[in-house]
Amino acid sequence: MEQLILENELPSNKYDFEKTIKLIHDFLYANSQIKTPQKIINELSKVLNALIFLEINEKKKFAINLTAEKVRSLKKFNPVDVAKASKVTRNAFKKLQGTKSSDVILLSDKDIAYVTLLLNQIPLSEKEKDYLGDALESIRTDWVKRHGGQFFTDQKVTSLAIDLLDFAPEKGEIFADICCGTGGFLIAALKYAKKRLDQKLISSSKIVSILEDAIFGHEIDKEVGTIANSTLSGLSKGAMYKNVAFGDSLDLVTLRNNGLEEDTFDCLASNPPFGVKITIKDPHILENFDLAKTNYKLAPRAPDILLLERNIKMLKPGKGKLAIVLPYQLLSGPQASYVREWLLKESQILAVIDLPKETFQPHTGTKTALVILKRRSKRLKDISLKDDPDIFMSIPRHIGHDRRGNPVFKKNARDQITNEILCDIDDVRIDYNRFLKSQDLVSDISFSISASQVENDNQLRINAEFYSPKHSDNYFEQNEIEFDFIQLKEIVKEISFPGRFKRNFVKKSSESVPFLGGANITQFTINTEKWFPKEDSKYEQLKVEKGWILITRSGTTGIVSSVPNNWSGFAISEHVIRVIPNEKKISGAYLLAFLKTDYAQKKIKKGVFGSVIDEITPEHLSEILVPIPKDKVLMKKISEKMEKAENLRSEAMIQFEAGILEVDSLISRAFS
Repeated sequence: MEQLILENELPSNKYDFEKTIKLIHDFLYANSQIKTPQKIINELSKVLNALIFLEINEKKKFAINLTAEKVRSLKKFNPVDVAKASKVTRNAFKKLQGTKSSDVILLSDKDIAYVTLLLNQIPLSEKEKDYLGDALESIRTDWVKRHGGQFFTDQKVTSLAIDLLDFAPEKGEIFADICCGTGGFLIAALKYAKKRLDQKLISSSKIVSILEDAIFGHEIDKEVGTIANSTLSGLSKGAMYKNVAFGDSLDLVTLRNNGLEEDTFDCLASNPPFGVKITIKDPHILENFDLAKTNYKLAPRAPDILLLERNIKMLKPGKGKLAIVLPYQLLSGPQASYVREWLLKESQILAVIDLPKETFQPHTGTKTALVILKRRSKRLKDISLKDDPDIFMSIPRHIGHDRRGNPVFKKNARDQITNEILCDIDDVRIDYNRFLKSQDLVSDISFSISASQVENDNQLRINAEFYSPKHSDNYFEQNEIEFDFIQLKEIVKEISFPGRFKRNFVKKSSESVPFLGGANITQFTINTEKWFPKEDSKYEQLKVEKGWILITRSGTTGIVSSVPNNWSGFAISEHVIRVIPNEKKISGAYLLAFLKTDYAQKKIKKGVFGSVIDEITPEHLSEILVPIPKDKVLMKKISEKMEKAENLRSEAMIQFEAGILEVDSLISRAFS
């Protein structure tokens, strides 16, 4: 502790806040008496809240504004200046908490002095920057982020969600997040509401009074929720220090005891825990949820499904709106169609924003979307959406960081990297406002659909990617050639893949065949050490025949290949869909060519679902419209080209393998 702070410990750029917070965290973890990440976060939150309060209350440009001499003194931990720096911060925290609270900062004077030194001349209350939120997000370690499936929601997403909800506290509207974590949505709601009330020239004291009665949270983890309370307190001059209650939001009695009733909220926002393989099995919990009841029996359900229902039932019927982050699986997966059916009967979908895949990385690769909905006045008996409003949809591409969490910057016209973060979330906000004003929505990332389009989809998918204009069937409208458009399932014998079961691999022999995965189907050589016994009862399900078309269905989806002559009888994994052409209806060679086109590939990608691993289904493939030229001469010409290519491919494989075997034999003799 007595060692001097090295020159290179101080950030070269005082606005490099993430680096600053990491330095603070590492120092506290190594030197303070507080060792758990959770408690370090809590104590640092107290210091930051105190400094923000000091900056706002005393109308300072910087809470900490040290002279060069003071900086040098604190770097040497001069006892007098350390004590002064600590006293200023502790007094500010005491004023912030008020006389009712006995809470104090537990860090030592030296710990506080180090923190204030690194926060020197940083405008912590700057409206455009959420320094407190940045600090909390920067120092949360993986074990905290993954605990119980709790993940932080990027500030860009929380801010967008509140904007789209159009939360109006001046009209008496009440907002809540019943899975609030450290308060991301609550902070966004508070900032949005303060800005809104400021514009209406409402006094600061009245604003605080309004917000104290307008924004509430609920969190199962008391330590995490305490950080949310501390943050709200700091941003509300100490008023909102108990606006987050603690308890399980799946338990209706707990919610009610904490003053949160169903049918009462104007606005809700939430990012329910979705990153864990857990299900709720307690019948006392499940009996309160429609989505847990199947054929008059209770079924275990994942928390995100139950919390989706709980959020909707907390809204005022006919008025309440919800912004919720949901995993892609719930929005498009075939096994979750019952969830979407319930959702559409209970609510109107107002907007769907497919979030960039990096949004929650590096902590989870789960793909998600932000859904904005409004609770219906009365539940629909049957799905009839013709009277529902059009649905705004958007597919932003950039969140501002890569999959490792590192910032990504824009490039200028000369392809040079700038210091501006690459993010198009603000474009979504602009597009949505144009949509609300019924202006032309000309955008690279946003579009709108009628609610009837969702109703007409047999799986009731509501992810934006599925309805993207780039998947339009108007691809051939300007083409002079006439086509018949026939669904794939009408012109093939079968589209399927085998079931999942334990594989019994054996050694290479005349009684076994190569077992290939999705990565192998486009290769020339048999690159596998896995061999499957012909005598196994599952062999008939796994084997493929010459001329079949193969399409990868999970992981890297949509890779198209075919079974060459010399692969007939090979075993291929369940991750590959088999399409068996019906030569009486269409040439398999033409079908192979079609499935490799950009048009077909876009159609295949349209049906991708899955929150972590991309997947497609045979059912989706079966509905793809295949354009068949009415010109039979042209059809034959294309088919003959593909047949020739496939024959050459088979011959090339044979010659390739023969060449490798010959060289292998030569090498064996050379070293014998």
